[in-house]
Amino acid sequence: MCRAMSSNFQKLLGDLTVQYMMDVQELRDEVLKLKSENDCLKETDRPVSLETASVHFSLLPSENNDSLRSESDCPAQIPLSRAPLSWTHESSELTVQDGGILEVYTAVPVKQPIYHQQQQQQQEQEQQEQHQLYKSEAFFQSEASSCWSVHESYAGMSDEDIKLARRLARLDQTLDDLDPLQSVCKKDDDVDPAAEVHHCSRIANFLESDAYELMVGSVILLNVLVMAAVLQVQGSEIGWALDYPGYSEPSNGWQEANKVFDGLDFLFLGLYTVDLLLRTSVLHIRFFKAPLNWVDLLVVVSGWIELFGSFFLDPFWLRMLRLVKFGRAFRAMQLSKVSHSLKMLGRCITASVGVLFWSLCLLFVIQCIGGMMLSISVRTFLENTEEEPEVRRIVFRYFGTFSGVMLTMFEVLFANWPIACRILVVGFAVLNVVNATFVPWLQLVCVCVFFFNVATYCCDLLCFFCFCFFFDFEP
Repeated sequence: MCRAMSSNFQKLLGDLTVQYMMDVQELRDEVLKLKSENDCLKETDRPVSLETASVHFSLLPSENNDSLRSESDCPAQIPLSRAPLSWTHESSELTVQDGGILEVYTAVPVKQPIYHQQQQQQQEQEQQEQHQLYKSEAFFQSEASSCWSVHESYAGMSDEDIKLARRLARLDQTLDDLDPLQSVCKKDDDVDPAAEVHHCSRIANFLESDAYELMVGSVILLNVLVMAAVLQVQGSEIGWALDYPGYSEPSNGWQEANKVFDGLDFLFLGLYTVDLLLRTSVLHIRFFKAPLNWVDLLVVVSGWIELFGSFFLDPFWLRMLRLVKFGRAFRAMQLSKVSHSLKMLGRCITASVGVLFWSLCLLFVIQCIGGMMLSISVRTFLENTEEEPEVRRIVFRYFGTFSGVMLTMFEVLFANWPIACRILVVGFAVLNVVNATFVPWLQLVCVCVFFFNVATYCCDLLCFFCFCFFFDFEP
């Protein structure tokens, strides 16, 4: 996912860079075009001024025409205040000779400040164009940076869609500039959902925190204690009804206690319902991802069915629904998040599940083999009609069938072995069978070992005497 986002971001960054370079190149081309047009205008304005000057010069007398044309060849940028003294002297002479000549002569240098003004205007225009170019570059840079900041919104979009999104963004910006009140209202509208989301996230974090789990676990433990007290009271009433020794007639306080227990049961059911509705409305789909939350839902639904189902449900099913309440105690397992010791114990049990499973499988196989061996051993005794029927029935109860012998093996495994062993020893002497089976073989082995030892000793003596006879050795 991160690689896809990075590739999309790089692609978008490359597209924006290319678009920015193209826009800058277009602006530069436009600036160069404007400069060339301005240069052309300058070149066209200068010949026009020269032509007008030549026309005016043609009106002058021929004797002064050449001198004025020679003067017109000088740079026109020089103002009259900075002209040489010869120019002023000649102009004074011309004014004395003819008044028309003065008008024409004075009209020619008057155009020089106009040209300067045009040049200044052109320079100012060029400066404005350069300033606009810098502004456009800054605008495109700011636009590119804004596009880069929102690159995630353009991920996976085509070029046309990106252009359309940019145009819409510019249109929104212009509308906001035209109507600032609307933009302020939009900002106010945007703040409310964010604050609401932040508030909901805080509630969700609290519902998933250890403090809330500790509080709910405490309520569950109190509910378990109340259910234990209810069972104690109901058991005392049943013991008195059975005339069991040690139980007397319940007093009026026991009856009031039953009403209190009913009220506490309804209170706990209400607390569980509020907890369920709160977590469902805030956590939404995350609530159903936890398996224990399904247990909470089942407990709450069964509790309300038990409360209102006494009118149309059988008492047996009501008792079955009461058993579902104990499933709420599994929620107390969440307290392991608070206690480090409980957390470690839970991790140890979780890690040893596989080992425990295979250990139980091996133990079950051993029980099966041992039970079948015992059942086969007592088969002859059970089939013997000469034995007492009562003893045979007792032996059959514990060792007659596979299911019975497996139950007996489980009782022996969990330390309830005296009864089963007493039956085998008293009713049917399995130990005698063991002795009758294995002792003869043991005696035979002992005899064999004795004769083997005697033979070995005789062989040793024979070898010793032979050694002494051949080597004349006297012991």
